[in-house]
Amino acid sequence: MERRSEPRLAADEPVIVTQLGQRRLHTGLIVEISGNSLTMNLPSAIACGTPVKLEAWDLLMLGEVVRCEPADDGFRLALRLRHSLRDLHALEKLNQGLLGKRTVPEDSSRIPIMRV
Repeated sequence: MERRSEPRLAADEPVIVTQLGQRRLHTGLIVEISGNSLTMNLPSAIACGTPVKLEAWDLLMLGEVVRCEPADDGFRLALRLRHSLRDLHALEKLNQGLLGKRTVPEDSSRIPIMRV
């Protein structure tokens, strides 16, 4: 019986992972994602409980490592996602406009922000 509350989607997307507080960068691959969790492969381990920032696509996510196991030639990590911010390109345009470096397009005031 499936116990997950949200469907998982297979993915094959590169990701940059930053361990918060240490500023240590890792590059890896997202292999599965749902609304509040994510599974990825990394070449190095990150301890459970570590808060992380993920950058992929046009998306910024904050989460916590809940599982890290050896897999293939690296590690498979499961994360609980806490926050995500979509459409980073529009956010950059808005920031530039607020700083007076560029006029803000009319539609950039609608930046989708999702809390998971």
